[in-house]
Amino acid sequence: MPGSRFFTRWLMVLILVALLPGLVGQTAARAQGPEDEIEALALRAHLQDLRTYGSTAWVGGLLGDPINAAAGSVVGQKLESWTLSGMLGDDDTTLANLSRPTLFNFWASWCVPCQLEFPDVVAMSIAPDDHMFDVLFVNVFDTPADAQAYLANYPDELKTVLDPDDKLAASAGIASIPTSLLIDTDGTVLAAHTGFMTPTIGRFFDAVAANPGVGSFDAADYPDEVAQADLPPLDVEAAAPIEFGQPATGTISEENFMFPYRFEGRAGQKISVTLDAIESDLDPYLVVMAADGTRLGEHDDIDPGVIRNSVVEVTLPADGMYIAIATRFLEAEGFEVGDFRLTVTLETDSLPQQPVDSEHTLSYGASVTGTLNDDQPEERWTFTGQQGDVITLEMTRVFDEPGGLDGYMLLIGPGNETLIEMDDGPDGLMPLVKNYELPAEGTYTVVAARFGFANGLSAGDYTLTLSSAGLPAAGEPGETASGVRWLAAGELPPDLRRATYNDPAAGAISSEDAEDWYMFSGRAGDILTIRMESMGGDLDPFL
Repeated sequence: MPGSRFFTRWLMVLILVALLPGLVGQTAARAQGPEDEIEALALRAHLQDLRTYGSTAWVGGLLGDPINAAAGSVVGQKLESWTLSGMLGDDDTTLANLSRPTLFNFWASWCVPCQLEFPDVVAMSIAPDDHMFDVLFVNVFDTPADAQAYLANYPDELKTVLDPDDKLAASAGIASIPTSLLIDTDGTVLAAHTGFMTPTIGRFFDAVAANPGVGSFDAADYPDEVAQADLPPLDVEAAAPIEFGQPATGTISEENFMFPYRFEGRAGQKISVTLDAIESDLDPYLVVMAADGTRLGEHDDIDPGVIRNSVVEVTLPADGMYIAIATRFLEAEGFEVGDFRLTVTLETDSLPQQPVDSEHTLSYGASVTGTLNDDQPEERWTFTGQQGDVITLEMTRVFDEPGGLDGYMLLIGPGNETLIEMDDGPDGLMPLVKNYELPAEGTYTVVAARFGFANGLSAGDYTLTLSSAGLPAAGEPGETASGVRWLAAGELPPDLRRATYNDPAAGAISSEDAEDWYMFSGRAGDILTIRMESMGGDLDPFL
């Protein structure tokens, strides 16, 4: 993701957006009129806003990230009394100068996201016949000298103005940039967007400008749609071959924004795919999928704003061909270009098939023992569970001594799918799966192994314990912690923070600030472990 990108007057942070390949095309194909067209474009804008942490609003609804929706509060209102000072020889602009709906793009020369989106907004401005609106560049929170120096790199025909004392920005409630308002000739704000102005958002603004007040959108009507990379159809056979441990390099450009690579894998192999920028400003984005298009994982930044490279770790579900796609954030609508290196690494080889008689039975409340060594690097234990059972699996050493067994554990579901892989637990080299809710009724398999399986080096005796416990019921609002009250009321606290998979967050609990709230995005079927640990003091964590 672009670095340094959320500006609240001074600085603005944004993230990515994604959508299903063909999703909007399929929706648009069903469109019969302006309402259907706007709803289809709204869905695409909504999914992209979720990726970039952007927000778009019009009379038909709110799209994207509600946390950044402040500018949307002026939608439907009239902004009539304002004068914007012309720059670079342009005349002053007032409401009387608007001959058709106009996109007011609020920007500053120091704003990194503004710089990234500027070429796209310029392209809209110099092609008025291709759009249902004109473009007015409104400089705010800046100095005239810096703004004029920045504009020297762009065409003279741009309509550029200054907002004296930032009065229009204040009356429109604009506290972060870039922000764009679509304003009609009578001053009515038809739409507002906070975040990157991309071609996707531009097409939505075109539809709104052509049909003011038409259409509606409710994200709840699309429960199965998720924000993910928007990729064109892929010819698997045309993908370049890549081998484990042998990096491939290439160059992301405006003409070639994605490079697919194919490799063969076996069920149970654990692989790591990394995508690194090579001495460039490229913001890598990585997608790993099966040959049939099923996405196994995708990733943007290892450490947002710090390490912009991407990594996906996955256990392959079946024998066959797999695809790793090197692209950039926002794919075809991305902002940055540059060289990359993609590497597929085999972390753990596929699990050897075990004869039926090597599987042993396990039951709730029971502990069993076994031995792992070069002749027997793993053992399998089966148990029967019900949907909703909450289980804990603990693997411990019989003899806890230096250089002893380094355990590894897998939980395999009734459909032979790997549900959990666990290496080191919180107290050492032996795995612990705590309070996992079984997704279905059936027979489950626990694979107790040493790290590295057949390629491992450790050995020793182990104890495996399976226990089950019900989850406590959530009380009525006000009965327990404040978090229950928030959830029951359907509200969100004002200081809500964002979290992403595999990126630890840190905070501080005090008598004045007794809780921190985090929001994250997920997909149906994701299996999560959320852990809270004390890093000092006498904190007794409650999650």
